[in-house]
Amino acid sequence: MTHERKNLENALAFYGHKCWASAAGVRCGLAAQRALGVERTCSSSELHWFVEIGDNHGAQYFLDGVSYATGTTAR
Repeated sequence: MTHERKNLENALAFYGHKCWASAAGVRCGLAAQRALGVERTCSSSELHWFVEIGDNHGAQYFLDGVSYATGTTAR
């Protein structure tokens, strides 16, 4: 199993349900890490990100996915 696949499965297990938006968020978070050459962090002070989302149902779940993939929290 690939590292990315494991991250995706862990994120979906962490949030307790499967959702297209959280899966997309995880994939985007992992893609951003690859592009920037950074690893998952355990501290929001090490890595900061900005995500523009709408107010539809999937928006918060997308944010959850990015948060899980990067190891940070949305503020």
